Amino acid sequence: MVAYVVNASGLANDPTKYTPNGLPTSADTLTIGAFTLTIPSGYTLDVGAITMTGTGVGARSQITINGGGKLKQNSSMTLNTYNRIHWSGGGIAEWEV
Repeated sequence: MVAYVVNASGLANDPTKYTPNGLPTSADTLTIGAFTLTIPSGYTLDVGAITMTGTGVGARSQITINGGGKLKQNSSMTLNTYNRIHWSGGGIAEWEV
């Protein structure tokens, strides 16, 4: 298991957007601070636990699922009032608990 942290807004399939560099898998955890992680068409972000740590309107955590993209989350998800999951044009989210 690797504990990935999103280090900048961008595409979920870009390994440079994570610390450490790489792409999370279903066995890994993912923490998103005040950034937007976008899942592009044709890509599935398949990850274990997700924690979204946005702290305000100007510092939101957001996951945007574009049409043809998919979020598959395999464990717990922790978020608060300032965090968003946004579907754009037919994106899919799947939770397996």
